[in-house]
Formats: sequence, structure tokens, C-alpha cells
Amino acid sequence: MTVCGEEGAMGHSALISHDEVEKIDADLLRLARGTAALRLIIGEALEALATMGGHHQLGFPSLEAYARERCERTGRWASDTRALARRLQRLPHLRRVLREGRLGWSVVELLARHVTPETERSWLERAGKVTVRELRKHLRSQDGVHPEATSEVNDDAESEELDHLLTVTVNREDAWFFECASRVGAQVGAGRSTNELLEAMLAEALPTLAERAPQGSQDAIDQIAALEARFDEERRAQAEWCAQRERWREEAEILCRHGSARPYAVSAPPEVDLPDTPEGLDRELRRWCKELAERDIALGFAAQRARHAGVWRRLGFASEEHYARERLGVSLSSLKFKRALAARLARLPELREAVSSGAIGYEAAYLLSRIATPKTIREWISRARERTLKHLREEVDAAELVVRFGNGRDQLPPSAERMERFFEIERVIGSGEAIDFEAPFEHSKVARLLEDVCAPAGQMSGGQLGADLTTREERARGRVTFRWHVTFDTARRWRTLEMIFTRISAAIGANMSFLRFVSENFCRIWLPAIRQRRLTVAGKEPAYFAVYRRDVFRCSSPVCTRRDITPHHLTFRAAGGGDEPENVTSLCVWCHLGGVHCGLLSATPPASRIRWRIGRSAVLQVEGRTRLAS
Repeated sequence: MTVCGEEGAMGHSALISHDEVEKIDADLLRLARGTAALRLIIGEALEALATMGGHHQLGFPSLEAYARERCERTGRWASDTRALARRLQRLPHLRRVLREGRLGWSVVELLARHVTPETERSWLERAGKVTVRELRKHLRSQDGVHPEATSEVNDDAESEELDHLLTVTVNREDAWFFECASRVGAQVGAGRSTNELLEAMLAEALPTLAERAPQGSQDAIDQIAALEARFDEERRAQAEWCAQRERWREEAEILCRHGSARPYAVSAPPEVDLPDTPEGLDRELRRWCKELAERDIALGFAAQRARHAGVWRRLGFASEEHYARERLGVSLSSLKFKRALAARLARLPELREAVSSGAIGYEAAYLLSRIATPKTIREWISRARERTLKHLREEVDAAELVVRFGNGRDQLPPSAERMERFFEIERVIGSGEAIDFEAPFEHSKVARLLEDVCAPAGQMSGGQLGADLTTREERARGRVTFRWHVTFDTARRWRTLEMIFTRISAAIGANMSFLRFVSENFCRIWLPAIRQRRLTVAGKEPAYFAVYRRDVFRCSSPVCTRRDITPHHLTFRAAGGGDEPENVTSLCVWCHLGGVHCGLLSATPPASRIRWRIGRSAVLQVEGRTRLAS
């Protein structure tokens, strides 16, 4: 039976018996609360590891870098997990209810930020009688912050804010310019997310438009001058609507407070004695994180079944967000992420099997689910087993760039040649020499590199495509569509500025798309700053600049992404090593001084294929980009 839309989903869920709905709910609750208890154990182990400096002993510059490679989780996830475990060390009652599954992770995390050992019992009693939304307001009042004085803190805030789809279609050359701007943004710290990058590009574009508006075009100048006032008015209207929506949601959740969901017992995991050595903690953390990955995937599939059955509606909750927060103790955004990953794994059963067998981890599975297809999944799994997370992410990014430019979804892992072209793009941007603004962009080095990287397999030519394979007009016929999830403010600001740009573009001599304009403007402003940052006080390139450029201006350790780089002689100068390029590599301050020179890292020449030993006990060995052991 085929269903579509909310009406179809409701019709299908009515065919599922109430007993089956309760069974799905029980499975989902057991998985969600059990996952929270296991995450607490992992958080306590991460806290113990950080306290003893064990991540350094294992050869990692930070706990976040350790978590990415060894736990297969993001640095943000590790920081949040460790922070709650640390808070609960002084809140034994909160810790107990989390381990026993009586409260979910998000509720305990909320309470742990506010309560004290003296007040935790009373707040726990109150938490059992009110909704999480009400509890949040009570906690704010206790802290002296009026509930209406600030925006509502919501675990789903990010997913709710990024609910506007901004679609932009341009020719390939304009799309290349945006790719260039996005990498410039990453260099200057403005590209942590697409929404942040677009906000930065628009912020730079507004004064440029005001400055370049023709003096006789009073209408255009007035439009630009009134733009911020219009934005403020729209923000106020949006804020009023959001406040009203929150009041309606709160009223609905109070009315649906009890619903018809049964209380289910969730067995608490046994207490564990944490090992007292970094190697022991690492071993246990890897085992627990493998179990957590299996639980998260099972939770995603259970969430799919729950959505299909309309569980939240059938059990009397006001919304799916209400069900996720009150019943499962997780944010809706977290539940959606796991559900989306489960949907991808359902289409790629080999990927799911690779995670279950421990061949690859959770973060690697997520990266592969973004790019692999049934035709390419085996090659990608094989590649993932040979790469650290840092290197795998680079190769997935390169393959996604090729896909965006219309070369088909069935992309095999990139070759060493394609990756070298991909890195060369970052080199020319990182050196500040990406574009000569006095010459057409399509003749610039970065344009040729982008064109080369995005060429179909077998047509790469060392950055010399240009007129050899196609004319400029033929290249321009190719269209690229970007689809960005952004905030209300970003979407509105983009469309408004785009409208103004269209009206005055002829007058200012800007015969280009709006995306091209904001991208070029952003590059014009920041590329000189990047270039200047790479120079010494005397205006010359610093010593070892060629080495830094070769290593893409970041640490060359296979598990480190830091950019505070210094030169390291692979064969120490005291042992006769020289300054030849194959004997010098770029390392961040910790990997250089705290790692190699303290014996926690080993890097054996040549620089083009370094043999790495990560950790004093060699928990990981890498040669070039190939992971040898872990």
C-alpha cells in the first residue's frame, strides 16, 4: 500500500492495532532510555581519560580528536557527554534515575545545569509532575531570568531554526565561485555551517551594494537604507508568531500531559569499574561505543516504525516533538537524524552489516551513507577500513563536490590524483592566491582546478582543461542547483538583497548572478587578509612556507585537524636531518612538542609517505593515508 503525506500516514497508522502501537512504543522507549544509560557510562570513561591526560598518552592532541577517531563520534558529542557525566558526579540521585531509565538524557541534562546537591531531590519530584517545557520555565525563574525575557531553550532549536529551504540554480562557473568562497570561509572561521557562511557573505554584500549603488539611483539607495528596518520588523513579527506558537504548544502539551502511554520498566546496566590506565579505558570505550552504535541504529529503525504507525498521535501526545522529549527523553532533531540514517542503511544493507560487524564505526557509516550507492558501497566500505576519520571525511567531501557538479551519484572513492587536485584548491586559497580579480575568473587557477576535480573520471588533465575539452559557453550551459536549509532571517535577507541586486545590477556593471556577486565580493574582502596572514612582518613568505602549503596549512597527523602549525624535521637535525622537503612536515604545537618530542607520536620519513605511530603503545599506525592497525 502506498501512502503519501500526513493524511496517508494517518490512514495507514489506523490499520495498526493498538497492541502493536504499544509494543512499538515499548521497544522505542527501551532503546532510548538504555542508550542514555550507556552514553553516561561512556561519558564517565571520557571524563576519567581526560582527567588523567590519557588522550595525550594515546597520541591525540585533544579529547575531541580522540573521540572522533577511537569512539567514532563528533567532538561536540564527546564534549556534551563528558560534561553531563562530570556534573552528575555531585548529583547522585540524578545519576541514578538516568541509569535506571526513569528520566531521559535531555531532561537530566537540563536539571544538571541548574540544580544543586541540596535541591536535586525536590526538583526530581517536580520533574515527575510537569512537562519538560514547564520544568524549563520553572528553572529559569529560579535562576532569576524571566521566562519571556529570552528565547525558549529547546533541544530542537537548531532543527526548528533551519527550516527554510533556500534553492539557488546557477551555471557551473558561478557555482565554482561559491565553492571557492566556502573554502575561504573555512579559512577565516566563517564556514562552520552553510547558514553561517551565507550570513557572513550577505553581511559583507550589504555595504558593498550600498557603496556601489549609482549616485543617481535614489530609489536603490533608499531601498538599501530601509533594508535593516524591514528586517527588524520581520524579525519582530516572526518572534511574535513563534511566541504564540510556543504558547499553543504548551497548552496542548498540558492537555495531553498523561496521554495513554503505559509506564515501562527499563533495566539499568550494571555498575562498572573503570580501568585505571589509558590503554584500558581506550579498550573499554571502543567496546561500549560499538554497542552504542548498534543501539543507535536499532533506535533509528524503531523510530521509523513509530512514525509509520503514528505512535505519538495514537498514544495521545500533542506532537512528535512532545513524544520525543517527554516519553523518550531525546530531542526531536536527534530522533530525526537517527531515523534518516536508518533509512539510508535500509537502502545499503552492506553498510549496516559493516557497522554491526565492527568493520567500520558509526561516524564512518554516516559519512558513507552520504555518498555511497548500492553500486559503490563495497568500494567505499573497503576505503573506509583503510582510512582514519580525518582522511575519510576529506575523500567524501571531494566525492560530494564531484556529485554536486552533475557527474552522477555513483562515484567511486577518489583516486590519489583527484585528491591531489582537491588539496591544490585549498592550497591556492589558503595561500591567498586563488584569484586574480583583474582577470576573468574562468582563467584563474582555482577555476581550472575546480573544473578538473569535477571532470568525469578519465578526463582529468592536471588543471589544464579550459578550451582543450570544452568552450566557456559550453561549460556555462551546465547548471548546478544548491539546496540549503537556513534560518528564517537568512532566507529573507537573501531574497531581499537578491531583489535589490537585480534592480541595480545593470547600473553597477554586475552582469552576473547574485550568488556569483556575493561569492566574489566575499573572496575580494577575505583573500587578501588570508594572504597577508601568511606573510612575515617584512612582507615575505615565512620559512618553510612551501612545506605548509604542501600540507594544506594544517597538521599532517592523520588524527589531527588543527591549523597552528610548526615545522618538524622527521629525522631530527641533531641526528643529521636537513631542510629538504621530504624531511620536513607540518605539525600543530601539541603534536610537535607534546607528541613527537615527548615520545607519544612517531613520524618516520619520507614526508610524502610518513609512517605514523599514534600513542606510546601504538594504538594506531598509519602509512601515508593508509591505516595499518588499530
